[in-house]
Amino acid sequence: MDGDYLLMGLRYKPDLIQNLLKGVRRMKDSLTYQLIIEEGKAAGEAIGEAIGEAKGERNLILLQGGKRFGEPSAATLATLQSLTNPAELERLALRLLEVESWSELLD
Repeated sequence: MDGDYLLMGLRYKPDLIQNLLKGVRRMKDSLTYQLIIEEGKAAGEAIGEAIGEAKGERNLILLQGGKRFGEPSAATLATLQSLTNPAELERLALRLLEVESWSELLD
């Protein structure tokens, strides 16, 4: 029944699955189920780390860029918020030393 539960998730809505399989609770004892959960947790942690790293890089750019170029415009803020790759943001942070304006930084 555990495999059925997982496969049903590919085709049916959660409410229908829950109604059809009411009372089936041994799924959590399944080794396969536990491995899927662990895989999801690991992926979530990696995503969370990347989000945190990007946020830190973005904050650094805003702090140092604000001191050097003044407050960023709404468009500049929006552009920076749209960047999610920590490595790309790190490259921008390094470029702060080489450019003379927000627009030049983001070009």
